[in-house]
Amino acid sequence: LDKLIRDLEAEGTKCHYVRCLKPNASLRPATFDEEAMLRQCRYSGLLETVHIRQYGFPHRLPIVKFVERYASVVWPTAAATRSAADSESPVRLRRKVVTSLSAEDLRAWAEEMAALVRRRCDSTTGDFFMGQTKVFMRATVSARLEAWIGERYMTAILLQAFARRKRCRARYLSMQRAALLLQASMRDYLTRKVIRCIRGVTRMQAVL
Repeated sequence: LDKLIRDLEAEGTKCHYVRCLKPNASLRPATFDEEAMLRQCRYSGLLETVHIRQYGFPHRLPIVKFVERYASVVWPTAAATRSAADSESPVRLRRKVVTSLSAEDLRAWAEEMAALVRRRCDSTTGDFFMGQTKVFMRATVSARLEAWIGERYMTAILLQAFARRKRCRARYLSMQRAALLLQASMRDYLTRKVIRCIRGVTRMQAVL
């Protein structure tokens, strides 16, 4: 087993351990014993582990992941301006990959974002903490950030819908103008053809 784990880790695979619980003592399918499941969770220490994580910081993100995910809702203007080169504007820097920043710039971004999160969430330092490599958040702060991301996504979806509507409407109007022009040309052709026929008939009658 150790050799297998070492081989998996050498290939870049992350190993996760799954705790298995028996749904019932008789090992029958489609049978769920709630008391037995609760007893196993209690005796294995799973409930205490969950409580400890809830009392602590259940949401832990590396600083890079934190900046990548939440920079769109708590944009560090000052840090982004300092990180920009002379030939780059903050707008161009916003499009850059966060991992391309240096460690000092990345930490400056995270610190400014942390200050903005505390200010906007009215939270204390006990709800949000930034360590050396990770950012620790309680459930309330994480839920607020995710709500902001949801609002930003909804705004983006509305803007995309408006842009698609405008593009489709312009295409529809263009096709409508082309169809009207084609119809007008066809009616003009048919009218001229009928007029020529009438004139031909009139001339034949005059000759006869």
